[in-house]
Amino acid sequence: MSNLQKAHTSAEVILDKTLRSTQGSRQFINRFNNWTIESNVIWNKRKFKLHIKCRNSSLFQEFPTCYIKRSVFLEIISRSEMLKFSGEKSKYTDFLHTDYLVLQLLDFRCSKIGLEGKNFVFKGNIKRKNIEELSDLYWSLEEVCLNFNSFLESVKQN
Repeated sequence: MSNLQKAHTSAEVILDKTLRSTQGSRQFINRFNNWTIESNVIWNKRKFKLHIKCRNSSLFQEFPTCYIKRSVFLEIISRSEMLKFSGEKSKYTDFLHTDYLVLQLLDFRCSKIGLEGKNFVFKGNIKRKNIEELSDLYWSLEEVCLNFNSFLESVKQN
């Protein structure tokens, strides 16, 4: 695992709850700094389906709804990385296109990242056997939240 070989607490909670049954769903909330991470996890015997909303409690503004995801069909045809954007374009969508970690999070299966209301949203699937990847996802999301804070501060100053 990337962050000093320590599993993220959210990944540990998911693992603990999913060991008891082959399918189900669970919703839980994790907090760090000023951020609240609300995770909705649905699982079956093969994969976790994640819907994660990250919200900064000190932010009161609404973001225009927008998402980016990989365009698999166009990537196969063009043999290069292609992103598909949907929603309203704003100054906040630049963060989604330029942040390295956001682009790395798009490598997860069926992943979609965006802004919705007051939330930074991640939707995607992970194989159930790959707990390291699940833990890395949560570590990366925390880092993206901190990067988004920095981005919002720079937007305020301009």
